[in-house]
Amino acid sequence: MSAVSKGGAVPDGPIKARKSAMPDDKPTQAITFLIMVAVSRTLCTKWLLSGDNAFAYPVLYSAISCVTSSLAILLFVMLGEAQIKFIKREHLSSFALIASLTAVDMGATNIAVESISVALQQTIKASLPVMVVLLELCLQQKYHGTMVYMSVIPLTAGPVIAAFGTDVVDFSLSGSIWMVIAVAAAAVKSVKLYQAIKVMRKDMGMVSFLLWLELSTLVILGPWSVINGEFWSVRDYSLVDDYGHWAVICAVSLLGGLRAFATTMVLRYADPISLASSSVLIQMSTVVLSILLFNTKVTFLLVVGTVVSVGGFALFTIAKFKANAETQESASMLESDETVTFAENEGPSGSTAEKASLIKKDFDHNDQLKAYTTPLNREWKRFGM
Repeated sequence: MSAVSKGGAVPDGPIKARKSAMPDDKPTQAITFLIMVAVSRTLCTKWLLSGDNAFAYPVLYSAISCVTSSLAILLFVMLGEAQIKFIKREHLSSFALIASLTAVDMGATNIAVESISVALQQTIKASLPVMVVLLELCLQQKYHGTMVYMSVIPLTAGPVIAAFGTDVVDFSLSGSIWMVIAVAAAAVKSVKLYQAIKVMRKDMGMVSFLLWLELSTLVILGPWSVINGEFWSVRDYSLVDDYGHWAVICAVSLLGGLRAFATTMVLRYADPISLASSSVLIQMSTVVLSILLFNTKVTFLLVVGTVVSVGGFALFTIAKFKANAETQESASMLESDETVTFAENEGPSGSTAEKASLIKKDFDHNDQLKAYTTPLNREWKRFGM
């Protein structure tokens, strides 16, 4: 007897069969958790930086998030869940550039969140694929399908329409420019440093990579907050002596890390298209809730611009996965040809095998889409914005 109950012996086989027959709802739970965390993180950050008793120090807040995330990672290491590895010397220059772009992305994004409406900020953020496509075309002569270029039109027009439809109270030219700078930094990082990031993550491991990235980013954000005066002016903050409020600031900064964890769970239990689809839902939910919570004045053009941007992002997602399916089909055909050649000539055709390997190497659109939808930015990205 393998199991005993009041009713007598119960064999293991039927129990295992029933368990395996039960539907696996982990993908749904992971996606739901990601949407909840991502939306909460953006809305809480907006409330913290521009609400009542606003902590109007966005660059300093970015530096604080680096500190809290580093401490959390070190705690994770102390519990024996990971080991710290150092950066290889040949990767130092690339890593320094990654850290610089990440710092610009973080600081600029938080400046924008403080000064413009979340609806406009999310609309500008949705234009990231446009900059990625343009950079790939100009720097790498990489061409995409017609559907991808069609998605560029609504992604470009959406922010412009939304800006014209944004009330003066919710609009700031400087804030909008800072958000464009943040998107540009993320695009350069995705295009120029994508392969370097993959190699370093593989060499060091995700935890080590994130720890050194947080510390390196802090080295940039700290002096930035000193130069722009936030470090000195925070002494005049009305709640500077309120330890409870500082605890809230640290807790909000940790939501970014929670989002990174949720993103990892989606990629573990679901697939990249689920992550991309959830990104569209996150944008829509964030915009709608921000309008309700922060009394954003709704205008016809703001609604049109937001819908156009989200629709363009959805079209871009569909186009990328369609291109990925076509590429995988081409790779399978080449592998099939390679097998025939090997059987006939007792050795693989060098050119055919090379083409197949190049297609696999250079056109991994699933991995590229992860970079577009998760801005590095950090798959287990950060404990802050």
